[in-house]
Amino acid sequence: MVGLITSAFIEAGIVGREVHTVLDPEFEDNQLGTVHYHYLTNTAGGLLIVGRGWDDHLRKLEATLARPRQDAVKPFVEAFVRPHGLEVAATPLFVEQVEAMSGLQVQPSRPDALAFLWRRAIDRLRAARYDERYDRWLLSEREQSVKRRNRDYHERKMVEHRAARKAREDAEKATKRAKSEAAQ
Repeated sequence: MVGLITSAFIEAGIVGREVHTVLDPEFEDNQLGTVHYHYLTNTAGGLLIVGRGWDDHLRKLEATLARPRQDAVKPFVEAFVRPHGLEVAATPLFVEQVEAMSGLQVQPSRPDALAFLWRRAIDRLRAARYDERYDRWLLSEREQSVKRRNRDYHERKMVEHRAARKAREDAEKATKRAKSEAAQ
């Protein structure tokens, strides 16, 4: 199984498949920035085989494919997915916990007299998230870095797109000019 960050990693581990991912700067924040990624790499020795860059990823993937597949359940699955043991059925435990909540009482909420003010403040904050002047107050350093990197990436792509379009237009003009000259 190969992916960037997906719950399918766990399903693959449950059925005994090797699970690969690659840390690439373009996707790294979406991986390392999530709590569950660290569970996948650290819990009971981890589930993921992590390639640090594409060359490392391809080497590790090739090594996995070169050896016979092992259907053994990894310690990660026992520790993270089935912490009560592989022999203990999960459904009865889940049902028991749900039924234990049947006696819980929900406390009714009282209307907040200042709710309209809170809504207005939240609406203003929500609008501010699109204004770069407020980034340093609303975003962490990592989020600001990701935003800058994404903006730079999109600007580079736009420049490349414009250059490619101009090259196509210039080629079309040259072709028309050549046809026009050939016709004369």
